[in-house]
Amino acid sequence: MAGKHQRKRLWVNGPFQFRLLLRLVGYLTVFILVVWHVGFFFELMPGLTSGEAQQAGAVDFYLSFLSRQKHFVVTVLLVLPCLLYDLLEFSHRIAGPLYRAQRVLREMAAGRPVPPFVPRKGDHMREFFEALNAAIAAWNARLAAEGGRPADGAAEPADPQPQRLDA
Repeated sequence: MAGKHQRKRLWVNGPFQFRLLLRLVGYLTVFILVVWHVGFFFELMPGLTSGEAQQAGAVDFYLSFLSRQKHFVVTVLLVLPCLLYDLLEFSHRIAGPLYRAQRVLREMAAGRPVPPFVPRKGDHMREFFEALNAAIAAWNARLAAEGGRPADGAAEPADPQPQRLDA
């Protein structure tokens, strides 16, 4: 992606992105182990009825199964890094805009006017950023009305009545 808003870093919010990748690795590990052992079970059952598994021994029968399924293992080892990289890029479309939104909020907390937030192509959570832009517009209007800075250094809520979140 070329242009003014090109992504420069893959790890924007390391803890969030790392936890997301770790969770995916956990899910895939459990899934692969279950599929692997279900496949072994379906091969073991005929082997037990024919006596082949009993003659070979449990470890030898399992190693024989592993040898016959080596293409599955190689495929998993080749595909897993691609899945992890794709998830990392996907998480960047969430973590990157949130990182930028944090900077905007810090500017607002410092009492400075901020430009509207413009998500990049492919960024997720567009509705959140529409709400953020509404808050930015209200903040900038308040700053302009007060001559460039808030009177007490903190923003007041636009509606003095608390709103119910469960409504």
